Amino acid sequence: MGCGGGGGGDDAATPDAFDPALDAAPECREDADCANGLACDGEETCVEARCVAGTPLRCDDSIDCTTDFCSEELRRCVNNPADVDGDGIFDVHCVDARGMPFGDDCDDAAAGVHPGAVEICDDMAVDEDCDPATRGPDADADSFQDGRCCNGTACGDDCNDALRGANPMATESCNGIDDDCDTRVDEGVLVMGYRDADGDGHGDPSMAMSACGTRAGFSTLGDDCDDGNALRSPDLPEICDTIDNDCDGTPDPADSTVTATWFADEDGDGFGTSSNAIVSCSIPSGHWSLYATDCDDTRATVSPASAEACNGRDDDCNGVADFVLPSGDLEDDDHDGVADSRCTPTPVPADCDDLDPASGPGGAELCDGRDNDCDGSVDEMVASYAYFRDMDGDGYGGTSGGVMVGCVPPSGYTTRGGDCDDTNVERHPGAIEHCGAVGGLVDEDCDSAVDEAPASNECLPVRGQVQACIGGVCRPVGCVMGLSDCDGLSSNGCETMGDC
Repeated sequence: MGCGGGGGGDDAATPDAFDPALDAAPECREDADCANGLACDGEETCVEARCVAGTPLRCDDSIDCTTDFCSEELRRCVNNPADVDGDGIFDVHCVDARGMPFGDDCDDAAAGVHPGAVEICDDMAVDEDCDPATRGPDADADSFQDGRCCNGTACGDDCNDALRGANPMATESCNGIDDDCDTRVDEGVLVMGYRDADGDGHGDPSMAMSACGTRAGFSTLGDDCDDGNALRSPDLPEICDTIDNDCDGTPDPADSTVTATWFADEDGDGFGTSSNAIVSCSIPSGHWSLYATDCDDTRATVSPASAEACNGRDDDCNGVADFVLPSGDLEDDDHDGVADSRCTPTPVPADCDDLDPASGPGGAELCDGRDNDCDGSVDEMVASYAYFRDMDGDGYGGTSGGVMVGCVPPSGYTTRGGDCDDTNVERHPGAIEHCGAVGGLVDEDCDSAVDEAPASNECLPVRGQVQACIGGVCRPVGCVMGLSDCDGLSSNGCETMGDC
C-alpha cells in the first residue's frame, strides 16, 4: 500500500552523506568511501572518483491489502498483510501477486475466529476454526456431528448426538426414538399385540394394539382372562384363594396346588423381588407377590404395572426411562438420570440439555460453548486448553514465555506455539522469509532454514547484475538479459550492451 525508504511512508530517500542538489559530490576511491550506513535510500557508489547517491528502495508491492514500508531496523522492505483483528493470523482474502493467500484467517474482523480456535456450537452458526467440516461436537463418537451445530448454512447430521446408535446410517429399532434420523419414529418395526394393564405379561384379547415389544403395558400374548388382576394369568400356578388363577376355567380347591413360590413385596405394589421367597398354597400374611419382576422394591410407584412418569427414572420396569414428550423425544434421551427440563411440571433438578450427556445439574463444566452444569453460565471456571505467552504480539508464543491452561485465552496468550523468537514480531511460524536482517542470518519463519524462498525475491538488480540471497546478503549471480560483464570489474557491474 505505502512504500518508500528510511522507515517513512513515501518514496523520498533519507539524505545521503551528501545532497547532490546542493553539494558537489565528494571524491572517493571505492564505494565504501560513499556509504552512509542507511539501507532504505539505496547503495551509494563511487563512479569516476565521485560519490553517486543510491536509488531509494521502492517498497510498494502493488497489493492493496498490505502495509508497505522500508525498515532501517531490519534494513529491508516490509510488506505486512492485513491482520485487522490483531490475532496474528493474516486475512485469507489478502492474496499475493500470484493469487495465493498470505494467511488463513477466514474472518479477520473477529479475534476469536481463526484456524485452531475452539469450534463452538453457537446459535449464530459461526465457523470459529475456519474449517467448514467441523460443525460442533460428536458427543457419542459415532462419526456424525450434532445436528444442532452449524457452520454457516452447513449443519451436522446427527439427530441425536447423545446416543451412538442414532445417526443417518443406523437401522431403525423399536424404542420410541428416531434411530435413522429420517424424522420418523419406529417406522416399520412396530409389532401387533395387546394391552397388558396388570403387568403380568399377558394381554387382554379384546384390546389389540401395535407397539414396541419392550413397551410396558403391552404383550404379544392375548390370553389373559382378567387383565385387571395380576393374580390371574395363564402362567400362574393355582393357589388357595378360591379364584381361577391359571385361567383354565377351574378355580381351587379342585385345581389347587401347594407349591406356589411367593416373593417378598417390600413396597406393597403387587410385585416383589427374588431376594426373599417362601412356598405356600395360600396367600401369606404381609406383602408377598407371585412376581419377582419389581425393578425397585423400595418405591410403590415403580413396578411393571405402574405408569411411566417424566422424572428420569424407569417407573414401569421396562429397562429405560421412556416417558414420551413430543414424538421422538423421551424424558432422558442422554441417559444421565436427570429428567428433561421440558417435562411438566419442570422437575428439580432438570436437565437443561437432554441431548448432551456432558450437560446436566452437577456436571463438570467443559470448554465447549455449552452450559454443562446447568447453572445458567457457559464455560465458567474451565481449564481445558494450553495457551502460550505471546510477548511480541505476533499471534504465536513459545514455551520460554510461560504456558497457561484455560478455556478462554488470557490477555497476551495464544493457542499457537512454535515461536522461535518471542521478542521479535517479524519471527514466527508462517512469517515471510527475508534476505538477512540486522545481526546477520535470521530464520524468520521458524522452520530451521535461513534465507530460503522467497528471500531472493527481495534482491533487486544492481548495475545490471541479477542478485540472489546468499548467506544473508544479496550477491550478484549474473547479468540481466541484454547486458554482459566484459571487464570483470565489480565496480561497474554488467557494463556492456549485448555480448562481449
